[in-house]
Amino acid sequence: MKKSLFLVFIVVLCAGCGGSHIVVGEAAVTGQTADTLSAARQIRVMGLGNPLYAPSIQPEYAARPATAILKFVGKGTVAIVEGCPPPICILTVGYIDAQNPDIIVLGGNYFSAMNTEMFGNALNALNYFVKIKRGVLLAFCESEHAATLVNRIFGSAVSGGLGNEAGSAYRFRFIDDPILNGTFGDLRSRHWGEDATITATLSPAPDSAVVFTYGNTIYTSQVTALRHTSLGFVWVGDSGFLFGNGNDSISNPCRYEAGIPTPQIHYGTPVYNSIFYANAIDWAINYVQKHKKHP
Repeated sequence: MKKSLFLVFIVVLCAGCGGSHIVVGEAAVTGQTADTLSAARQIRVMGLGNPLYAPSIQPEYAARPATAILKFVGKGTVAIVEGCPPPICILTVGYIDAQNPDIIVLGGNYFSAMNTEMFGNALNALNYFVKIKRGVLLAFCESEHAATLVNRIFGSAVSGGLGNEAGSAYRFRFIDDPILNGTFGDLRSRHWGEDATITATLSPAPDSAVVFTYGNTIYTSQVTALRHTSLGFVWVGDSGFLFGNGNDSISNPCRYEAGIPTPQIHYGTPVYNSIFYANAIDWAINYVQKHKKHP
């Protein structure tokens, strides 16, 4: 496989489990060639949820990969767009059009403060964003609203549930997928970790879904993470998937060291939340550059 070489001038990311790497001032990118890199442009990333669990204009943890990955792969610059915190902000189609995000990252029980009307508006807006605007929604959602969101995007009728205890780990399937085997590492047969709460599950898997993980030994047939085969949509059943402040505990599954995504080893088995997130952001950038109209 060819190696392409280009210059950047920031400290950026490295997959702790192998794969692409970078040093300050010069990037040696394995697995990508110059002809696969889309024309550079600004990518607008909106976080929905607590800034500890989703990108924010505040310099919190979940914003780091979005900023660094863009510069790593030479695909433009990132703008973190102010989200829409309920109940003071109502997420609508008009709000999506006005802010014009390319990627939305949802986490931290975003829907929990919404009444029925607000939740309906939010569903309409997110469905519009994914299907009409052709943006990418990365939804880290463990609430009772998870199945409703997935059903709206897929046009399915799957059932939702809640299960497994804090600190559970879920094994990624060994399948050919650009997120599971991406720029920042090969995650297949490795694990992601639930934080200090519980995990949302779906059953059965909707049509047009790539299932990333099922449950653990108790919930083996229930889906805990997936993506749509053709739309820009990824769902993981943990609202705290992206939380990580460097501490070694099950409350911090998305671990970084000096801004570098790295496995969190304090789960009995290492978990790779931060590397999954980095791969997912990189996949999302590729998707929107190919599918989403840019003004």
